Amino acid sequence: MKDDTLGRRGFVGAVGAGAVLVSTGVAGSAGRARAHVPPTETTPPSPAPGSHPENPAAPSAPVAAMLAAVPVGTQLGALRVVATFDVFKGAVPVLLEDAAGRRVQLDVLAASLEGPAPLAQAGAFAVFVTDGADGDAPAHPAVAAAARALAPALGPRPRGLLDHATRMRRHGRDVLSVLDNPLR
Repeated sequence: MKDDTLGRRGFVGAVGAGAVLVSTGVAGSAGRARAHVPPTETTPPSPAPGSHPENPAAPSAPVAAMLAAVPVGTQLGALRVVATFDVFKGAVPVLLEDAAGRRVQLDVLAASLEGPAPLAQAGAFAVFVTDGADGDAPAHPAVAAAARALAPALGPRPRGLLDHATRMRRHGRDVLSVLDNPLR
């Protein structure tokens, strides 16, 4: 089976040139590398869940309201939003895809002073990458730019979001990725 997951190291080679464009776009738009592209599909693709027994649900009305400015098909720099889900284990997963079809997951959590620094934070939201790593390596610039574009575009906070520290206390050993093959 083809591995469509996108790790930090693998991503570097695939979108190195795209990162240059993203960084240029970010600098040229006051830190926001987001441009709306009309969705090419009427429904988000439904990636197979990871090894967890729960299947993340489609966004509820409150989550859809939070994500209204970033629907499926939205381009966030070099990455495109391909699927969104309802609150799952305290976060809202947002799947992004590069031009080669490899995916990465950003998780929208509640902002907090406790825990590690997110890739991006705006108002009540903090955005983290979920890739199975322990935060020991910096995120690829295109992933970080997508997170910085996503955070300020989020709308009203839905119920059920946890901050990073609380999520780790409650679900730390659980599989938090909605990708087919969460990276370890």
